[in-house]
Amino acid sequence: MKMVSKLAIAMALSLGVSATPALAQKKDDKAPAIKVSEEFRKPAEAARVAIGAKDWATADTQLTAAEAVAKNDDEKNYAQILRFEVEVNRNPRNNQRLIAAADAMLANPAAPQANLRAYNFYRGQASFELKQYAQAEPFLVKAREQGMNSPDLSLMLAQIYDSTNRRPQGVAEMAKVIEAVKASGQPVQESWYRWAVGRVAATGDRSALADWQLRQIRDFPTLANWRQIIIQYRNSAGTGGAQLDRNAKLDIYRLLRGTGAMADLNDYLDYASLAQSAGLPQEALAVLDEGRKAGKIPGGEPTAAQIERLSKDSAAKDGSPDALAKAAKSGKEQASVGDLFAATGNYPRAIELYQTALSGGAPADQTNLHLGVALAKAGRKDEAKAALAKVQAAPLNDIAKYWTLWLDLPPLQ
Repeated sequence: MKMVSKLAIAMALSLGVSATPALAQKKDDKAPAIKVSEEFRKPAEAARVAIGAKDWATADTQLTAAEAVAKNDDEKNYAQILRFEVEVNRNPRNNQRLIAAADAMLANPAAPQANLRAYNFYRGQASFELKQYAQAEPFLVKAREQGMNSPDLSLMLAQIYDSTNRRPQGVAEMAKVIEAVKASGQPVQESWYRWAVGRVAATGDRSALADWQLRQIRDFPTLANWRQIIIQYRNSAGTGGAQLDRNAKLDIYRLLRGTGAMADLNDYLDYASLAQSAGLPQEALAVLDEGRKAGKIPGGEPTAAQIERLSKDSAAKDGSPDALAKAAKSGKEQASVGDLFAATGNYPRAIELYQTALSGGAPADQTNLHLGVALAKAGRKDEAKAALAKVQAAPLNDIAKYWTLWLDLPPLQ
């Protein structure tokens, strides 16, 4: 990804670099006289005029002539100011020459103090573009300390920190980029989110991963993105490489199905197999039926046929969901039967069982998550969000956040 963008930096002037003044002796008695020779004045003034016209080739030629005859401090200082403007604006830019020009200005005690942040910024940017990250960093940090507030600066620091094993700092800088660009009213780039999401995923912090994924989806709510982030979360390795347990993965598949992001044969087969092995044959059968209707499961597909056979046998042994509901005594059993009703689309009955299960000691986080989803599917948005907000522990609280955002976003086209 190209890290340094062409955002809102209008080169030197927007960064505080003063326009180069004309070489004219001031009549103000309080201002010191500027001592320049006619030999220097002519090419220097021609260079200044060319800079104003953005004629960089002419400016360079005239400035080179002026530099060759500069003798006193006034002439040398003025030539340095001109040289910096030429090197900043030259296209294509020569970063080695820009570094030399910026270094000269930073070392010059007569350089305008208001422009120091610009000199440091461009000095750091030039080194960054040469991949000299260790050299670039202190200049960029100094520019920020001096008041520079540019998304480009944060973009560069993000990559510098990432390349030097300071990943959290890099991600924090990317957050600054996104916030600054949004505040300016400009569009953010989705690649910035993906950059941060990929690095957060590598840390094993699933909650931080979910938070970044939610930011991405909020700004780029496409079906492809929903699928991508759900699969990424499902496959993520937590602290110490821990994988999600079967129940959490099943809830992830429910999210995939609920958002309409099921995409291929493997999605349907994996989901159905997981539901069947979790003792939810009705859910497995519902998923297989949906996959066939969507054209994702071909007729006679052997794995689907095997899962279907096992699920039908289990469902026949278990009895109907209504019979199971009557037989359920504990909150945990009632919640499990609620899952069966939810799987087959009977959300009013599922909601009733989940609510009863909560008062009967069912696992609170899992039951509130399932209740929230059932309420969402039943069109009871506010109640759904209230139930989802009660889910406290990871990873289920992350899944609840996905559902909550899904409720807040407009329907996908």
